[in-house]
Amino acid sequence: MKQLKKKKARKIILYIVVGILVVAACLAILYFSGFLVRVTDDYLNSLTEVPTYDLLQEQSARELEIKTDYDASPAKFSDPYIIVDPYNMNPLSALAIFELDEPGNIKVTVNGKDEFSTMTYVKTFKNKHCEVPILGLYAGKKNTVILTDKDGTTSTLAIETEALPDDFQKIDLISSQPVKMSEGITLFTAEYDSSYTCLVDSHGEIRGFFSDKGIGAGTSQIILSSGNVLSAGNELKQVAYTKTSIIEHNWLGKIFNEVEIEAGIHHSLFEMPDGNILISTSNVNNFTRDTTREDVIAILDLKTGKILKQFDFKNILDPKRDPFTHFTLDVKNIYCVDWAHINSASYNEDTNSILVSVAAQSMIVDIDADKGSINWIMSSPEGYEGTSAFLTKYLLKPIGKNLEWSWGQHDPMILPDQDGNKDTMDILVHDNGQCRSFYEKSAVSAENNYSRAVQYRINNVKKTVEQVWQYGKERGSECYSSYLGDADLLQNGNRLICFGGMLRMGDGSEKPVDSFLDSVLKDVNVVTRSRIIEVNKSGDVIFEAYVHESQNSPTAATYQAERIKLFEDAAYEYNLGDIKATRVGDAYQVEQTNEFTVPGIFLGTIEFTFNKVYIENNRLVIDGSILYGGTRYLLSASNFVFKSTTKQYVFAAANSLNGRALFSLNLNSLEKGTYAISILGGVLEGNDCASKDVKGGYIQTKYKITVK
Repeated sequence: MKQLKKKKARKIILYIVVGILVVAACLAILYFSGFLVRVTDDYLNSLTEVPTYDLLQEQSARELEIKTDYDASPAKFSDPYIIVDPYNMNPLSALAIFELDEPGNIKVTVNGKDEFSTMTYVKTFKNKHCEVPILGLYAGKKNTVILTDKDGTTSTLAIETEALPDDFQKIDLISSQPVKMSEGITLFTAEYDSSYTCLVDSHGEIRGFFSDKGIGAGTSQIILSSGNVLSAGNELKQVAYTKTSIIEHNWLGKIFNEVEIEAGIHHSLFEMPDGNILISTSNVNNFTRDTTREDVIAILDLKTGKILKQFDFKNILDPKRDPFTHFTLDVKNIYCVDWAHINSASYNEDTNSILVSVAAQSMIVDIDADKGSINWIMSSPEGYEGTSAFLTKYLLKPIGKNLEWSWGQHDPMILPDQDGNKDTMDILVHDNGQCRSFYEKSAVSAENNYSRAVQYRINNVKKTVEQVWQYGKERGSECYSSYLGDADLLQNGNRLICFGGMLRMGDGSEKPVDSFLDSVLKDVNVVTRSRIIEVNKSGDVIFEAYVHESQNSPTAATYQAERIKLFEDAAYEYNLGDIKATRVGDAYQVEQTNEFTVPGIFLGTIEFTFNKVYIENNRLVIDGSILYGGTRYLLSASNFVFKSTTKQYVFAAANSLNGRALFSLNLNSLEKGTYAISILGGVLEGNDCASKDVKGGYIQTKYKITVK
């Protein structure tokens, strides 16, 4: 009896084992066959098509809409047709349209609090049809604007604007002496897309801003000889500030040209005498392992988008030179190392040379604009041993008793002749002062440090440098700015200084810190603030504004501050519909990867949030973040899988800190068909990009794309 029971038990166990094996085999077949992740027509029909969005086309359609509406009922000078924010870019602008009895100039007066904040300019018209740009409106009020024709007849307008967004950074006016300020309005360029690029008057009032926080952020904004503005575009190639394009526009927001740059644009724009643009960029392949970034400058043809010439500083300096800085993130085996951190380049026509700020090396380097050879290096003599020894012959010799070197500097400005000596040149530099030493052991702490504007005089023949002027050291750590900023010589001889990246503990202590990475991480209590100060040559403060975070704005970094002329007539010599914006150059493009095997089952262990997803000019653009268990991790990897009923493609995103993933795909890379978009990715524990401690998954999204 017992033997029968044992046999029966063994049979049951055998059946169970066989059953498990059969089920496992079936599951394995299903898994490896891809049946569990197959795409069917019914599934594709349930997905949402990625929307098409093109800013240039949107603006063209907007112009046509306004023109059609106006043409249906033309207006007179006494009662103009008015539209606020005509291009949906600057909410504190408007366009007034009307017909004159005969051509003539129109004077525009936007009433302010006093004569210094009242905006006045003249628009020239050669025809009876008039489209008058109105700039410098106040936010959240009914503005009084007066138009005056050539005969002195006036038309008074009441133009109402909406209040500033509730996530606008706060600007506190500390002091202002408008009568002593250099003329113009101050452009505050934001660093990241968490605050706004804006125009600020002598009372600290906002008189214009980009509603799209990505536009302009993190890169110089310059006024071209044409009168147009040149700014960074709104699409990121790499966090936190490398953009895919630059745009040529005016302060109404009208875009004339977009130039896409395959390797991206960061930090710096400079117009050369021939109209070409000197840019700071990177190598095209800077997302692959063992490469570098932010170490290339290039000359760009603004009309065609072609790179005419470039200088790779890995081949000019020593990328192995390793100073202690806070530019270096505490991440091991990181992709594309930022050893140079070039943050400005400007052309000197007198010497046919290019002046380059290599911030991570605390070097200002002057190179021959034709050959790329070094003319001289302005730098502390520390750290030029070993592989860097060949650079010592280029170091400028300090003269005078009060010279202090600049550290982690930004935006050296070549000044007009200051001493009547053709052998010398003066530069004004924003000396951030980061560490103030090549070595960690002697680095100055943030609490004991200072930033400053400093003027140096360099003798190009004798290869000497002396310090002529400075402001900021006397303010101590109050104005200490670990990163960002610039210093400009203004028309009346004053200096405008932007202490742009003031890292402070967010606990109310105002304690200065150097922990740049902590400011990037959302869960660390470090905030970024800034001070914009105008001083005269004697160091007297003429204007000072303190920029800090608001309740809904996490940061208040200011990349640069510039004193500009608000209105340039040449930038408005067109009528609605006359000029269609162009797009030139090459957008960056991800490549298909065979590095990953796509699982045969969806595992919902990761999440992906989309910040942006759209198709522009037959290019899919995605900006989003990967999370695990609802948490962002410092390091991550995202891969986009495109699967139709018959085809599958896998592309790796450009992955950045805090799970951020940036993606650009030319749809010509895919065969015709409809594709479901899914995401294969994961996060890494710790700070080592080569870590094997990966938490990953494979998930579906709600999106599809159709390639025709």
